[in-house]
Amino acid sequence: MMDPLQPSTPGLLAALKSVSTWRETQEEQAATQLAEVDAEELRLRDAIAELRKQTASLEGLREQIRLRTADLDQKEILRSHQALMDSLRADRHLLQERAGKLLEQSETDRRRAQAMLDDPELAEVVREYEGFAKVEEGLSKLPPSYRKAIQEHHSAVKRRLRPILELLEGAARPLEIHTQAVSLVASVDPAVGRAQALALVLPVDSELYYDWAERPDDLSSQLAYRVVAAASELARRLGAPDAPITFTSVDGNLTIQLWLADHELEGDLQETATALLGLCADAPDFGAAKIEIYPLWLPPSVLSPPESDGNLRGELGVTHPADSQESRNIDVTLNAQLPDSES
Repeated sequence: MMDPLQPSTPGLLAALKSVSTWRETQEEQAATQLAEVDAEELRLRDAIAELRKQTASLEGLREQIRLRTADLDQKEILRSHQALMDSLRADRHLLQERAGKLLEQSETDRRRAQAMLDDPELAEVVREYEGFAKVEEGLSKLPPSYRKAIQEHHSAVKRRLRPILELLEGAARPLEIHTQAVSLVASVDPAVGRAQALALVLPVDSELYYDWAERPDDLSSQLAYRVVAAASELARRLGAPDAPITFTSVDGNLTIQLWLADHELEGDLQETATALLGLCADAPDFGAAKIEIYPLWLPPSVLSPPESDGNLRGELGVTHPADSQESRNIDVTLNAQLPDSES
């Protein structure tokens, strides 16, 4: 019970006190919220600063990528040129290796044939076979039954001697080895437009040009002869029979160039050349050596890439043409004639 002697608190005072309490509460809440806002702002400022750093880093990375891709064309040409040189070097080695195996097999066959001929019984059969030429002239004068008997006997002798005859005839037996392809690179300059020149790069050491008359007739020389013949026939079919043929070298590989700038060509150069080059592998020794010739067309820039920064070549591990091992340079125009050869 309220003491009647104590004065009562005015209602307004209580209300104002309540408002003051509310104010304090609001200020405390606002202060807390402002602290949170300040903290969030600081966090966001730090994040923005970090994003700016990342953006600057991305700009730098973008520039690096732009610079790296700016010379992709040149890098592709240099890498393609190096791949071409490596491939031709490997193909040159393959031709030399297979030629050596054919020669070794041929010598073995000759020794086998000689061993068979040393057999007295077979030697007598050989003499009988060789003597048939003298008898053959008079066969027409013999009765048919005698003539038939002699011819049948000669056929039997020939069948018996067939293994020796095949060895003596020198026909190369196929090597018991897997078939491999070598590239014969062709290139038209310019790559687009009217053809001025055709270059044929062979997996053959350019030194063959100087040793043409002295070197053995191996796979490399056979390929060179056939490609020159193909180039000469190509010129004829294109309506340019007098087009000069030049021997030169591409990083040590024998290269045959057909100059066409002064001629109006008839027919499709690439199609005709591909068909003729495909015939280069028809030599029996290529079949025996299990070698296939694969004509491959490349742009002229790959054969002779433009000068480039040395650092770029070093980065790619590409050898400069000046570093290649060429003892002599070739630059000879032959008007479709082989050196020391009629064909």
